[in-house]
Amino acid sequence: MRTRETHINVRTTSEEKGRFERNARFCGMSLSAYLRSLANGHKPKALPPIQYGELVRVLSDSYNLFYYRNNPDAADNILYLVKRLTETISPERTAANGNNENLADS
Repeated sequence: MRTRETHINVRTTSEEKGRFERNARFCGMSLSAYLRSLANGHKPKALPPIQYGELVRVLSDSYNLFYYRNNPDAADNILYLVKRLTETISPERTAANGNNENLADS
């Protein structure tokens, strides 16, 4: 594991600090990790709400159920819902790696 020993002091307004802390929290990162990520040219993305993961898991289970019971129309409808949900919640992730085609093997 990397040991980080060097400190960098940066002065900000209280509003800026609050915004940095809020954005880091939305991304599921510590403030230090968030600022390092920004400094390294990355734009951290906010995590989708926890309900998103639960809903996708339930839809994926339903997809698998219909897929393996030879009801491809119902399975395709569920796959369509998952794709639309992903596009709505996180359009950047869909454009970058939107590979939801094979939910049956997951």
